[in-house]
Amino acid sequence: MPYIKENEIRLRRRNYVCNATTESHWYNVYRSRYHDYRETYGEEFCLIINCSYSYDDAYVIPISSCKSLFIPAYLHDLRRWVGNVQHGMLTVSGAGFETRYLDIMSSENAFHLLRDAPQPVPQWTESKLEYV
Repeated sequence: MPYIKENEIRLRRRNYVCNATTESHWYNVYRSRYHDYRETYGEEFCLIINCSYSYDDAYVIPISSCKSLFIPAYLHDLRRWVGNVQHGMLTVSGAGFETRYLDIMSSENAFHLLRDAPQPVPQWTESKLEYV
């Protein structure tokens, strides 16, 4: 079972977890939940975008690295940000605005960045993931 799926309940205590398991890897971040994490943890949490329920395929992004994407002008219905994650790029789109992009390739399966993560966490080793 993929690490994020297996540990999602515990990971949500300290990290913002969302799923992007459709073919386009569409995701959304809810403003109220995002602000709750910011009030509680400041910038000391990660945005986890889970891209598969079948195998480890997730982006673990420190919020300090991506917070500039989540600005009020890009809110949909004043309650959530939406975008896609593909090929190591995170996007946020807003009606009437250019899509914003962020290179998150280094965050792919970066489980070592997780706060208060259940052990063992999978580790990248050259061409595959292993549990260390």
